[in-house]
Amino acid sequence: MTGLPLLLALLLAEAPVGVRILGPGPLRVASATPPLEGACAPLTTEEGCTLPCQPPARVELELELAGFEPRRLELGGATVPAEVDLRDSGWLPRPVTLAVDASGAGGPVTVVWLHGRETVSAQAGDGPVAGPRVAPGELVQLAVVGPATRAVTVEKRRSPAEEPIPVPLEAGSSRAVVCRDPWNGEVVAACSLTVGNLPRHLPKGLRARLLPRGRVVNLGGLQVVDTGEEGEWVLAEAEGFPPTLRRLRDLPVVADLPLDPPRELAVRLVDARSGEELAGSVSVSARLDDAVVAVAETAVEPGGQTSLLVAPGAVTVAGSAPGYRPGREDLVVERPHTAVTVRLQKAATASGRVLDGAGRPLPGAAVVALSAAGSLESQDNVAAADGTGQFTVTLAGDPPWTLVARLEGYAGSPVTLAEPARHVTIVLEPRCRVAIQPILADGTPVRGDPLMLVQAASGEVVQAVPADGDEAVGVELAPGEWVAILEERSLRGTLTLPRACQGWRGPVILLPVGQLP
Repeated sequence: MTGLPLLLALLLAEAPVGVRILGPGPLRVASATPPLEGACAPLTTEEGCTLPCQPPARVELELELAGFEPRRLELGGATVPAEVDLRDSGWLPRPVTLAVDASGAGGPVTVVWLHGRETVSAQAGDGPVAGPRVAPGELVQLAVVGPATRAVTVEKRRSPAEEPIPVPLEAGSSRAVVCRDPWNGEVVAACSLTVGNLPRHLPKGLRARLLPRGRVVNLGGLQVVDTGEEGEWVLAEAEGFPPTLRRLRDLPVVADLPLDPPRELAVRLVDARSGEELAGSVSVSARLDDAVVAVAETAVEPGGQTSLLVAPGAVTVAGSAPGYRPGREDLVVERPHTAVTVRLQKAATASGRVLDGAGRPLPGAAVVALSAAGSLESQDNVAAADGTGQFTVTLAGDPPWTLVARLEGYAGSPVTLAEPARHVTIVLEPRCRVAIQPILADGTPVRGDPLMLVQAASGEVVQAVPADGDEAVGVELAPGEWVAILEERSLRGTLTLPRACQGWRGPVILLPVGQLP
């Protein structure tokens, strides 16, 4: 070998041998002990970094990768590999950083997230807050909550260049809830939460569904509850578990909520006289203190029974079937399997026609049968008139019964029955268009709030929303006594419309519920 090839071979033979360090991304050598300088100074590359020459002695490197904690690497000794592969799981992500100023929040502010099955939280102050350790590009899921703070959720792919993540705070009320398996404590990620209140002024002992308040966001099992104005109840539901009902005030701001252990409740509907099994529907209500909250409902197939999962404790099972009066059973569920039979009594019916003042039929009119207590027992107590105005309706409760017909644009007087009847005539006349001005006791107008109007004699409920810029509420009503309700403000007032009420305009004075005469 002579000439240029020989020269190149000699140069290559004498060239220093470097070390290539491969990483998940560009690596920076933050420090080297002893220092590497001059021709051996480390170089950052897209694949990691390179030491241009072989370390003359044992050297310890501190390597930095964006979004991860520094990592140490020792090289040197008898043999130094030409390549070191650090594309492994040995990199520990740095905590996500958040910019949360909690100094004016009006209460403690908590950053919360899930790490595996553990609920982890950190208190926010007036500086950066360290959150979960998440690798760049992976999903960050966390929430910022507090008793005087509106919930803030963060759900995004991590980008260290965008940190600290700004978290603006607003006044409100929020919590973080994690549903857990009662047996092993695992997170139940598919849990669904409803937060709300029972309807106001609900008669004691009457069951009702929760009226939802605020919003609930599920961040992979971390339920973020933004109640706005404080809700009273939280209902947790998940497949394989019974509905779990708790008072919200009993839960801390960051709460692990064990779901109630399941108890199987088998329900049969039967004719109280013949014992024949019936098809219908069943609902289950839970009782806590003096509140009764409907938590589950299902259908019962013909000739069979239905099974539901319920929580241990006191429940009310209500059953209904077409042509029967609803029945109920109160019981305490303790054993893993409980069977209950709800016996239903045959219901009385009434039939007749709905006509206008000229004797013409009014198809589609709804006929409602109220009990002596002015209440309904089931959906069968409401019937629709057919094309000739004919109807048949199941009577609710005990006599005397009140039949009320309703049709948009019409109003009429209720019909009272002392016994079941087959030839009832209900006459409806066109309703009056009136304008109502809600005012407080001092004469201050109440503007912008929806007004609910209830006529006790007929059981009719009308929702009226004021038009923009108009102090009066325009609505169609029948003559007679009405109760006006502002639900959100707990205000009520009474209103009497004359028989000749078309075009009537006047005020209704609203008072706090406790001050009504």
